[in-house]
Amino acid sequence: MKLAIVGKGGSGKSSVSWLLTKYFQSRNQNVLAIDADYNMDLGHNLGWNESIEIPYFSHSEVDFYQYQELDQSVYYVDMPAREDMKYFSYRPNDPVTEKYIYPIEKGVDLMVAGPVHTDRLYGHRCTHAYMSSLKMYLPLLKKRKEDIVIIDSVAGTDMVSYGMYLGVDAMVVVVEETPNSMGVYRQIKEIADEFMIPVYVVVNKYYQLGKLEHHISPDVILGKIGIDMGLIQYDYTTLTPETLSSVETIVHRLDSYNWDESLQWKRHKIWKERYDTQLEESKKEEYTFVNE
Repeated sequence: MKLAIVGKGGSGKSSVSWLLTKYFQSRNQNVLAIDADYNMDLGHNLGWNESIEIPYFSHSEVDFYQYQELDQSVYYVDMPAREDMKYFSYRPNDPVTEKYIYPIEKGVDLMVAGPVHTDRLYGHRCTHAYMSSLKMYLPLLKKRKEDIVIIDSVAGTDMVSYGMYLGVDAMVVVVEETPNSMGVYRQIKEIADEFMIPVYVVVNKYYQLGKLEHHISPDVILGKIGIDMGLIQYDYTTLTPETLSSVETIVHRLDSYNWDESLQWKRHKIWKERYDTQLEESKKEEYTFVNE
C-alpha cells in the first residue's frame, strides 16, 4: 500500500508516519518512508540527520527526465496524457530510486524531498515546481504487494490541492480533538473526494473529549492514539501496550482494504482532462480578479 499521511500542522503527522513505519518494520515488511515535508521531521524521527549526506528528491528533475527519456520541452502537466511514461521500481530499485533512498536500518529505506533552499526564495519557480518530480514519481512507482510506502506530507491542504497524492492508495488524515484540526480534515476530504482518493482518519493525542462524533463518521476512523512518552521520544521499545494495540488496529483495518493501484495513474489522466477543459474555457473568458 501507498499511504499519504496528512493533516493540520502540529497534529502529529510525522509521529504517526514514524509509528506506522516502525510497526510495518516489526512485521518484517519493507517500508519506503518518504519525507515530503520541508521540515524533514520523519527523517529525523527515524534517526537520519543532515550530517548524513543524501541527495534530496526535490533536486531529481534531471535524473527524472533522463530516466523517462524526455527533453525539456515536455512539461510535467502534460505527462499524464503520454503513453510512453516508464515505471519506477522499489525492490528491485530502478536507478532513480536507488540514487535517492538511504537505508536507515533493515526493512526501512528513507527518501527525503529536502528543505526550502534560498534559490526557491528568489527564483522564478514556485515551491510546487520542486515537488513535481515526486508528484509524478508516486503513481509510476511499482513495488511488491507486501512492501509499504509511507509519505509524510507538508501540513495543511496545500500539497493535497496541488494533486501531490493522486498517486497513492489512500490518504490518512491525522486529527486532534480540536475545531481547527477537524476543520482541516473536512477541507482535505472535500479535495480528496474531488480527486476520488480514499480518506481515513487516525485520531492523535486522544483525550476522549466527545467532540469527534459530530464531525467525523466512525466508519472512516482507523484508530485512536493517546499520549505516550515512547511516541514523543520516538522509542518503539517503550511504547505503551495501548499505543501498540491502537496501531495494530489501524494497520488491521488498512490491511482489510483492497485498493486498485491502476487508479493511481488514472487519476492523473482524469486530472489532465479536467485541466485541459478548464484551460480551454478560460480562454473564452475575459480576465477577472479572483474575488469576482
